[in-house]
Amino acid sequence: MQSSPFRFSCLDDPLYVHANIQLVAARYSRSKESLTALIESVDIFPQGKDFVLVSSNDALPAPKQRLQGADLEQLLKEQLAYGGPTMNELMVTGLLELCKVKPVGLDAVRWLGEWFLANNPVKPNVVDPDEE
Repeated sequence: MQSSPFRFSCLDDPLYVHANIQLVAARYSRSKESLTALIESVDIFPQGKDFVLVSSNDALPAPKQRLQGADLEQLLKEQLAYGGPTMNELMVTGLLELCKVKPVGLDAVRWLGEWFLANNPVKPNVVDPDEE
């Protein structure tokens, strides 16, 4: 029995769609020459106690830093120092407000989600797909 060569296709796997988009944006294709050029653009860099792959091609995003130990603790202290409510305080307040309004069933879930969006101290920009 003859073994088949390893075949990697991002098109067949929905988990790799984002990677495909990045490769196209960086002007890479699935050809052998293009993938060889991609490999040649990659270097190994230390990140904390780990090592990460970083491409010299600016169209490919750099890996996100994974904070650990004292670095993570410092970031969390900085986030809590800004004076906003903690996650626990925000959830308790939201649930208390939910009890005052008393929506039923899935309306309660929707109401609470909308309340969290309206009262989020970070204020993300969220668009409801039903409103588009």
